[in-house]
Amino acid sequence: MAQLEANEEKLRHDLEAVHRLLRLLPQSIYVFDVHQRSNIYANGDLGLLLGYSPDEIRQMGSGLLTTLMHPDDLTLFEGHASQYPTLADGQLLCTDYRLRRPGGTYHWIRGQEQVFSRTGDGAVATILGIAHDLTEERRAEAERAVLREQVIAAQSATLREIGTPLIPIADGVVAMPLVGAIDEERADRILDVLLNGITHRGARLALLDVTGAKDVDARVAAILLRVTRAASLLGAQVVLTGIQPVTARLLVETGADLGQITTRATLQEGITFALKLSPR
Repeated sequence: MAQLEANEEKLRHDLEAVHRLLRLLPQSIYVFDVHQRSNIYANGDLGLLLGYSPDEIRQMGSGLLTTLMHPDDLTLFEGHASQYPTLADGQLLCTDYRLRRPGGTYHWIRGQEQVFSRTGDGAVATILGIAHDLTEERRAEAERAVLREQVIAAQSATLREIGTPLIPIADGVVAMPLVGAIDEERADRILDVLLNGITHRGARLALLDVTGAKDVDARVAAILLRVTRAASLLGAQVVLTGIQPVTARLLVETGADLGQITTRATLQEGITFALKLSPR
Protein backbone atom coordinates (compact mmCIF):
# COMPACT_ATOMS: atom_id res chain seq x y z
CA MET A 1 0.00 0.00 0.00
CA ALA A 2 2.81 2.37 0.92
CA GLN A 3 4.56 1.59 -2.38
CA LEU A 4 1.34 2.31 -4.32
CA GLU A 5 0.93 5.68 -2.60
CA ALA A 6 4.57 6.49 -3.28
CA ASN A 7 4.11 5.65 -6.97
CA GLU A 8 0.96 7.80 -7.16
CA GLU A 9 2.77 10.69 -5.51
CA LYS A 10 5.65 10.39 -7.96
CA LEU A 11 3.18 10.25 -10.85
CA ARG A 12 1.41 13.40 -9.60
CA HIS A 13 4.75 15.13 -9.20
CA ASP A 14 5.81 14.14 -12.73
CA LEU A 15 2.49 15.31 -14.19
CA GLU A 16 2.74 18.65 -12.41
CA ALA A 17 6.28 19.06 -13.76
CA VAL A 18 5.09 18.28 -17.30
CA HIS A 19 2.16 20.74 -17.00
CA ARG A 20 4.48 23.42 -15.64
CA LEU A 21 6.92 22.82 -18.48
CA LEU A 22 4.13 23.10 -21.05
CA ARG A 23 2.79 26.30 -19.48
CA LEU A 24 6.24 27.89 -19.64
CA LEU A 25 6.74 27.17 -23.32
CA PRO A 26 6.47 30.26 -25.57
CA GLN A 27 4.44 28.25 -28.09
CA SER A 28 0.76 27.45 -27.77
CA ILE A 29 0.33 23.66 -27.66
CA TYR A 30 -3.15 22.22 -28.01
CA VAL A 31 -5.12 19.07 -28.78
CA PHE A 32 -8.07 19.70 -31.09
CA ASP A 33 -11.11 17.40 -31.24
CA VAL A 34 -11.99 17.10 -34.94
CA HIS A 35 -15.62 16.07 -34.32
CA GLN A 36 -16.43 18.55 -31.53
CA ARG A 37 -14.46 21.28 -33.35
CA SER A 38 -12.91 22.51 -30.10
CA ASN A 39 -9.75 22.17 -28.06
CA ILE A 40 -9.73 19.51 -25.37
CA TYR A 41 -6.35 20.65 -24.12
CA ALA A 42 -4.22 23.79 -24.36
CA ASN A 43 -1.14 24.75 -22.38
CA GLY A 44 -2.12 28.42 -22.61
CA ASP A 45 -4.85 30.33 -24.36
CA LEU A 46 -3.75 31.88 -27.64
CA GLY A 47 -5.96 34.86 -26.83
CA LEU A 48 -3.97 35.51 -23.66
CA LEU A 49 -0.75 35.34 -25.67
CA LEU A 50 -2.20 37.97 -28.01
CA GLY A 51 -3.13 40.24 -25.10
CA TYR A 52 -6.85 39.61 -24.49
CA SER A 53 -8.34 39.35 -21.01
CA PRO A 54 -10.02 36.11 -19.80
CA ASP A 55 -13.43 37.83 -20.02
CA GLU A 56 -12.83 38.85 -23.64
CA ILE A 57 -11.74 35.31 -24.47
CA ARG A 58 -14.86 33.81 -22.84
CA GLN A 59 -17.08 36.17 -24.84
CA MET A 60 -15.49 35.02 -28.09
CA GLY A 61 -15.93 31.38 -27.07
CA SER A 62 -15.14 28.71 -29.66
CA GLY A 63 -15.13 31.35 -32.39
CA LEU A 64 -11.97 33.01 -31.07
CA LEU A 65 -9.86 32.15 -34.11
CA THR A 66 -12.44 33.12 -36.72
CA THR A 67 -13.26 36.31 -34.77
CA LEU A 68 -9.64 37.44 -34.59
CA MET A 69 -8.40 36.12 -37.91
CA HIS A 70 -7.61 38.50 -40.77
CA PRO A 71 -10.46 38.35 -43.34
CA ASP A 72 -8.02 37.45 -46.12
CA ASP A 73 -6.87 34.37 -44.18
CA LEU A 74 -10.27 32.90 -43.30
CA THR A 75 -10.72 30.94 -46.53
CA LEU A 76 -7.15 29.65 -46.30
CA PHE A 77 -7.72 28.50 -42.73
CA GLU A 78 -11.00 26.78 -43.54
CA GLY A 79 -9.30 24.91 -46.38
CA HIS A 80 -6.53 23.97 -43.96
CA ALA A 81 -9.01 22.49 -41.44
CA SER A 82 -10.79 20.52 -44.17
CA GLN A 83 -7.62 18.42 -44.59
CA TYR A 84 -7.79 16.94 -41.06
CA PRO A 85 -9.76 13.79 -42.02
CA THR A 86 -7.26 12.84 -44.74
CA LEU A 87 -4.05 13.36 -42.77
CA ALA A 88 -1.70 10.38 -42.56
CA ASP A 89 0.10 9.57 -39.33
CA GLY A 90 3.25 11.66 -39.05
CA GLN A 91 2.16 14.03 -41.83
CA LEU A 92 2.74 17.67 -40.80
CA LEU A 93 0.20 20.30 -41.79
CA CYS A 94 1.53 23.88 -41.70
CA THR A 95 -0.19 27.19 -42.25
CA ASP A 96 0.55 30.87 -41.55
CA TYR A 97 -2.26 33.25 -40.66
CA ARG A 98 -2.81 36.62 -38.99
CA LEU A 99 -4.63 37.26 -35.73
CA ARG A 100 -5.75 40.69 -34.51
CA ARG A 101 -4.43 42.08 -31.23
CA PRO A 102 -6.51 44.41 -29.01
CA GLY A 103 -4.89 47.51 -30.53
CA GLY A 104 -5.94 46.48 -34.06
CA THR A 105 -2.55 45.34 -35.26
CA TYR A 106 -2.13 41.84 -36.64
CA HIS A 107 0.40 39.23 -35.58
CA TRP A 108 1.54 36.42 -37.85
CA ILE A 109 0.98 32.98 -36.36
CA ARG A 110 2.37 29.71 -37.71
CA GLY A 111 0.41 26.56 -36.93
CA GLN A 112 1.94 23.09 -37.27
CA GLU A 113 -0.42 20.16 -36.76
CA GLN A 114 -0.50 16.38 -37.08
CA VAL A 115 -2.70 13.45 -36.10
CA PHE A 116 -2.70 12.81 -32.34
CA SER A 117 -5.27 10.00 -32.08
CA ARG A 118 -7.75 8.03 -34.16
CA THR A 119 -11.10 6.36 -33.50
CA GLY A 120 -11.52 2.59 -33.52
CA ASP A 121 -12.31 2.61 -37.23
CA GLY A 122 -9.17 4.61 -38.04
CA ALA A 123 -10.76 8.03 -38.54
CA VAL A 124 -8.84 11.07 -37.26
CA ALA A 125 -10.13 11.88 -33.76
CA THR A 126 -7.77 14.55 -32.43
CA ILE A 127 -5.09 16.83 -33.80
CA LEU A 128 -1.95 17.89 -31.93
CA GLY A 129 -0.96 21.44 -32.81
CA ILE A 130 1.75 23.96 -32.01
CA ALA A 131 1.26 27.66 -32.74
CA HIS A 132 3.92 30.32 -32.36
CA ASP A 133 4.17 34.02 -33.12
CA LEU A 134 5.98 34.71 -36.39
CA THR A 135 5.66 38.49 -36.27
CA GLU A 136 9.25 39.31 -35.31
CA GLU A 137 10.60 36.75 -37.76
CA ARG A 138 8.47 38.27 -40.52
CA ARG A 139 9.61 41.78 -39.60
CA ALA A 140 13.27 40.72 -39.59
CA GLU A 141 12.77 38.97 -42.93
CA ALA A 142 11.21 42.11 -44.42
CA GLU A 143 14.10 44.22 -43.11
CA ARG A 144 16.60 41.78 -44.63
CA ALA A 145 14.75 41.97 -47.94
CA VAL A 146 14.94 45.79 -47.89
CA LEU A 147 18.63 45.59 -47.01
CA ARG A 148 19.23 43.15 -49.89
CA GLU A 149 17.49 45.55 -52.28
CA GLN A 150 19.63 48.42 -51.00
CA VAL A 151 22.81 46.37 -51.42
CA ILE A 152 21.80 45.36 -54.94
CA ALA A 153 20.99 48.97 -55.81
CA ALA A 154 24.36 50.11 -54.42
CA GLN A 155 26.18 47.39 -56.34
CA SER A 156 24.33 48.32 -59.52
CA ALA A 157 25.24 51.96 -59.03
CA THR A 158 28.87 51.00 -58.48
CA LEU A 159 28.88 48.87 -61.62
CA ARG A 160 27.38 51.73 -63.59
CA GLU A 161 30.10 54.03 -62.30
CA ILE A 162 32.77 51.47 -63.21
CA GLY A 163 31.18 51.03 -66.63
CA THR A 164 31.30 54.78 -67.34
CA PRO A 165 34.44 56.17 -65.68
CA LEU A 166 35.40 59.76 -66.48
CA ILE A 167 39.16 60.35 -66.20
CA PRO A 168 40.74 63.82 -66.13
CA ILE A 169 43.73 63.85 -68.53
CA ALA A 170 44.82 67.47 -68.40
CA ASP A 171 43.39 70.89 -67.75
CA GLY A 172 40.18 71.00 -69.81
CA VAL A 173 40.55 67.40 -71.09
CA VAL A 174 38.67 64.31 -69.91
CA ALA A 175 38.58 60.73 -71.19
CA MET A 176 35.95 58.02 -70.98
CA PRO A 177 37.03 54.46 -71.92
CA LEU A 178 33.97 52.41 -72.88
CA VAL A 179 34.07 48.65 -72.26
CA GLY A 180 31.36 46.11 -73.06
CA ALA A 181 28.02 46.47 -74.79
CA ILE A 182 26.35 49.87 -75.12
CA ASP A 183 22.55 49.72 -74.91
CA GLU A 184 20.11 52.59 -74.59
CA GLU A 185 20.21 52.60 -70.79
CA ARG A 186 23.97 52.72 -70.74
CA ALA A 187 23.97 55.35 -73.48
CA ASP A 188 21.89 57.59 -71.23
CA ARG A 189 24.34 56.97 -68.41
CA ILE A 190 27.30 57.82 -70.67
CA LEU A 191 25.59 61.04 -71.69
CA ASP A 192 24.81 62.04 -68.10
CA VAL A 193 28.31 61.31 -66.79
CA LEU A 194 30.03 63.00 -69.69
CA LEU A 195 27.91 66.16 -69.66
CA ASN A 196 28.14 66.49 -65.88
CA GLY A 197 31.90 65.94 -66.09
CA ILE A 198 32.30 68.54 -68.83
CA THR A 199 30.32 71.06 -66.80
CA HIS A 200 31.99 70.28 -63.47
CA ARG A 201 35.55 70.28 -64.84
CA GLY A 202 35.10 72.97 -67.48
CA ALA A 203 36.36 70.53 -70.10
CA ARG A 204 36.81 71.69 -73.68
CA LEU A 205 37.71 68.28 -75.09
CA ALA A 206 36.41 64.79 -74.30
CA LEU A 207 37.99 61.54 -75.48
CA LEU A 208 35.62 58.59 -75.99
CA ASP A 209 37.62 55.38 -76.39
CA VAL A 210 35.68 52.42 -77.81
CA THR A 211 38.59 49.97 -78.00
CA GLY A 212 36.93 47.67 -75.46
CA ALA A 213 33.35 48.26 -76.56
CA LYS A 214 31.36 45.39 -78.05
CA ASP A 215 29.24 45.42 -81.21
CA VAL A 216 30.00 48.98 -82.27
CA ASP A 217 27.57 49.35 -85.15
CA ALA A 218 25.40 52.04 -86.75
CA ARG A 219 23.15 52.11 -83.69
CA VAL A 220 26.10 52.80 -81.43
CA ALA A 221 27.39 55.35 -83.92
CA ALA A 222 24.06 57.18 -83.66
CA ILE A 223 24.46 57.19 -79.88
CA LEU A 224 27.96 58.63 -80.19
CA LEU A 225 26.65 61.31 -82.51
CA ARG A 226 24.01 62.20 -79.93
CA VAL A 227 26.71 62.46 -77.27
CA THR A 228 28.82 64.62 -79.59
CA ARG A 229 25.98 67.03 -80.30
CA ALA A 230 25.13 67.33 -76.61
CA ALA A 231 28.77 67.98 -75.70
CA SER A 232 29.08 70.65 -78.41
CA LEU A 233 26.18 72.53 -76.83
CA LEU A 234 28.38 72.86 -73.75
CA GLY A 235 31.31 74.06 -75.84
CA ALA A 236 33.28 70.80 -75.75
CA GLN A 237 34.75 68.80 -78.65
CA VAL A 238 34.51 64.99 -78.70
CA VAL A 239 37.38 62.87 -80.02
CA LEU A 240 36.52 59.23 -80.74
CA THR A 241 39.38 56.74 -80.41
CA GLY A 242 39.84 53.00 -80.78
CA ILE A 243 37.62 52.21 -83.77
CA GLN A 244 38.83 48.87 -85.14
CA PRO A 245 39.16 48.20 -88.92
CA VAL A 246 36.23 45.77 -88.96
CA THR A 247 34.06 48.29 -87.15
CA ALA A 248 35.18 51.12 -89.45
CA ARG A 249 34.24 49.07 -92.52
CA LEU A 250 30.86 48.20 -91.01
CA LEU A 251 30.15 51.85 -90.26
CA VAL A 252 31.01 52.83 -93.85
CA GLU A 253 28.81 50.05 -95.25
CA THR A 254 25.85 51.06 -93.08
CA GLY A 255 26.26 54.73 -94.06
CA ALA A 256 26.75 56.03 -90.53
CA ASP A 257 27.70 59.74 -90.60
CA LEU A 258 30.70 60.26 -88.31
CA GLY A 259 31.68 63.52 -89.96
CA GLN A 260 30.93 65.51 -86.82
CA ILE A 261 33.38 63.49 -84.73
CA THR A 262 37.15 63.83 -84.71
CA THR A 263 38.72 60.37 -84.67
CA ARG A 264 42.09 58.92 -83.75
CA ALA A 265 43.22 55.30 -84.09
CA THR A 266 44.17 54.77 -80.44
CA LEU A 267 43.56 56.39 -77.09
CA GLN A 268 47.24 57.29 -76.92
CA GLU A 269 46.98 59.19 -80.21
CA GLY A 270 43.84 60.86 -78.94
CA ILE A 271 45.62 61.97 -75.75
CA THR A 272 48.55 63.32 -77.82
CA PHE A 273 46.08 65.25 -80.00
CA ALA A 274 44.29 66.61 -76.91
CA LEU A 275 47.50 67.70 -75.19
CA LYS A 276 48.58 69.65 -78.28
CA LEU A 277 45.32 71.58 -78.13
CA SER A 278 45.39 71.99 -74.35
CA PRO A 279 47.03 75.19 -73.10
CA ARG A 280 50.26 74.73 -71.16
